[in-house]
Amino acid sequence: MGNVYIFDKPTEADAMYVASNLKEDNQLEILACMGDNALADILQSLKTSDDIGCLYINHLPAAIYGVKRKSPLSSAGLGWLLMTSEVERHKVFVAKACKKGFAAVLTKYDRVYNYVNVENKDIIRWLKWLGAKFYGPVPYGAFNKEHWYFEFERSE
Repeated sequence: MGNVYIFDKPTEADAMYVASNLKEDNQLEILACMGDNALADILQSLKTSDDIGCLYINHLPAAIYGVKRKSPLSSAGLGWLLMTSEVERHKVFVAKACKKGFAAVLTKYDRVYNYVNVENKDIIRWLKWLGAKFYGPVPYGAFNKEHWYFEFERSE
C-alpha cells in the first residue's frame, strides 16, 4: 500500500501535533526568532494568516503553513512553513509539493517574504533551492539575532 498525501485546513490538534514534533531546524528557527513557544506561535499564525493549510502524510499532520497579507490592500504576504521530522522520509514529494505550492501562492501575492536565522544552514539551502532571494543579514526577532530577509517574487 502506498503513501497517502492530503492537503487540508489545519485544526488546533494538528497545530499541537506539529509543535510537538517539529524538525530540529524548525525548532531552532522558532527558538532564534520567538523563543520557546512553538504552539502559541503556530496557533497565532493560524488565526492571523489569510491562507493556511496542512500536509497530512499517512493521515498525520506533517507540515503546517500559511501566508499573512502585509495589510488588507497589500499584494505582499509573510509566508511561514513548519514541518515535522516525518517529511524527511518523503523528501521528493515534499520538495515537489513546495515548488507547486509557492507557484500557487505567487498567483495571489506579488511577493512572499520572511526571515531565517543566519545559522540555520539547512533551511537557507532549501529556500535557495526553492528560488528565494536573500538580503541582509539584519537583527530580527525577539532576541535581535542575525537573520537573512528572504523573498519570493512573482514572475511576470
